[in-house]
Parts: sequence; structure tokens; C-alpha cells
Amino acid sequence: MKVTSLPINPFTYSLLHKVNAKILEWDLEPLVGKALYSKHHSAGYLELKMYFDKQNEYSKNEIIWNIPDYPIAVETINYKLEIQEGLSAFIKYMSALRGESMYLTFEINDIAFDITSTMKRPFENATIYALISCFDKEIIPFSEERIKGMKDTTAWLLERNEPF
Repeated sequence: MKVTSLPINPFTYSLLHKVNAKILEWDLEPLVGKALYSKHHSAGYLELKMYFDKQNEYSKNEIIWNIPDYPIAVETINYKLEIQEGLSAFIKYMSALRGESMYLTFEINDIAFDITSTMKRPFENATIYALISCFDKEIIPFSEERIKGMKDTTAWLLERNEPF
């Protein structure tokens, strides 16, 4: 018999419960959230905007990547896939909670990462934290100084035009 581990962090997702009432009351107008996920050997920052796009005639969920393609060489981090997985989980959660199919547009407007991150899917967790922050900015506080340091390092590495 083969056993496969599921790469999820139930604690991160359990925090969505704290904003259930606000998710149910949301009028689908644009919301902005930002968050830092920072644990031992794992850190990611994400800023996003989410909304219902009335022009979305095909009833689909979309991600608009307003960020450059970062040449991340760390094999354990696939930031776009992690963000997509976090957003997909949220859409499923929200659809189940509201009892209706949800079709949203997400704009990814900023990310930063710690080049020492090697585990724990920092961007999936940062995505969930940022979505929670759309509804309540106080649940998951973070240090703006830490984010500035991560952004500065990310920009410096990007200028060098080398994988990081």
C-alpha cells in the first residue's frame, strides 16, 4: 500500500472561519487584501484585489498577474501554482458557504519572498491570509518593515537578472 501526504495547512484554511459572516455579506464590490506569511524557512508576501467582473460573460474565475515573472530557482516554491491553489480553495469554500457558484476576478498586484524559503508553501498560505485580510485587516497582523526588506531583496535579485 502506498501512502501519499496531502500538502495542505489546515490551520491556515481554518482561519477563514473567522470571516464567514463577512464573506456571506460581501456585495461583490472590489476588495483589497495584503498579507505576510512568515514561518521558519518559509516566507511570502502577497497583495491582491478581488471582485466580481460584470463583463465576465463566460462565467469563469480569472487571475490577472500584475507582477513580473520572477525567476525563482528554489525547487520547492512554485509561486504561481501556490497562489492558484489558494485562490481555487477560496472559491470552493466561498461557493459552499454562500450556496451558489462564484465567479471572481483576482488581480495579483505585488509579491515578495524570502530567498531562504525552502518549505511550507509560503505563497499558498500568504494568499489565504491576504483573502482573509480583504474582509478583516486585524486578524493577521504583520510587519511592514519585514515586507520592505523582502521587497528590497526581491528587487535587487531581479535587477541582477539571475534565478533566485
